[in-house]
Amino acid sequence: MEIAIYDKQGVKVDILQNTTSIQWNRKYNETGTFEIHAKGTEANIKLLTTENRLVNQDTNEIGFITYVFPDVSSSGEEDIEVRGYLNNLDDRINPNTVTITTVETGLYKLVNDNKRGLDITTADTKGLSEKITDGIDTTWKTLRESFETICQATGLGFRMVRKDGKMNVIELYKRGIVDTVKFSDEIGNIVTQSYLDDISSYKNYAYVACQGKSEERLVYKVDVSNGRPIKELYVDARDLSWTYQDDKKVEHTYTAEQYKNNAIKRGMEKLEECAAIREFTADISSGDTLFVFRKDYDLGDVIPVKSVKYGIAKQFRISAIDEIQEDDGSSYKITLSNYEEELKKKNVTTEEG
Repeated sequence: MEIAIYDKQGVKVDILQNTTSIQWNRKYNETGTFEIHAKGTEANIKLLTTENRLVNQDTNEIGFITYVFPDVSSSGEEDIEVRGYLNNLDDRINPNTVTITTVETGLYKLVNDNKRGLDITTADTKGLSEKITDGIDTTWKTLRESFETICQATGLGFRMVRKDGKMNVIELYKRGIVDTVKFSDEIGNIVTQSYLDDISSYKNYAYVACQGKSEERLVYKVDVSNGRPIKELYVDARDLSWTYQDDKKVEHTYTAEQYKNNAIKRGMEKLEECAAIREFTADISSGDTLFVFRKDYDLGDVIPVKSVKYGIAKQFRISAIDEIQEDDGSSYKITLSNYEEELKKKNVTTEEG
């Protein structure tokens, strides 16, 4: 992979050279990261600073340098370790009361309303139709938190790229099922594999206890079990107020339905913190002639996966791709998240009790 270096004015100043290791970890609906080890040449010391940005020439993704540490390697040569994130969305919060229902226009408006001098541009809308029935509150959250939460809830991805000559263009995009590709140890394109199945903190049924005393206390139930064994969670929501202030500081009272929706949202947020973790990680053969990376599949695609070793035959989303370039060659590791679990998170039933 080739990495270009740009200054804070968006001018290309050089191509990154004399590296010993590059790890570029792209993620579909989370914030990606990178870690680079480069030789301590005069050019690298001058250009690898937190004021400059990196652009992956293969994907046009922007890398924001947040950590630079020069050190002496075991061979006695100076080595520069550089780390950072693939967007700058964490630099701004939303201090306004905003609940997003229509995702594409809502998130782009959230960015434009909270720039406050931040070097960021929203992409042109693509007509993405995803909506969130009850909305997701973005008040006092960073832009990054809002993008991650909303994209994970709707199956959309986001990335920050250099596009049409502009730096730091944030764009939403959507990838779907690709039936023409298959990953399997049966056909030999999975080299190594591991499957994480962690339900140690998993809960799927919440009792959200709101204001009131004893029998008068309002308790709402949130069920996302979808036929699976029930694992219950208690959520103390006594802090949920019946009143709120609008932008003009005028006080209003929630209706019973609005208050219930606020309680349900609280329960969903707590259940999401207790989600099961099921990830299939695989090293896909870079020499695979059946299916070629970036041509036949890429980040965000949903791929049929069959693992004879672990007895798995399901659809998985490519949720992360860690591209690695070192002196002895290039490779990449793919993280696959269970697509069935992703869909189940969208099936929510609620009841009052």
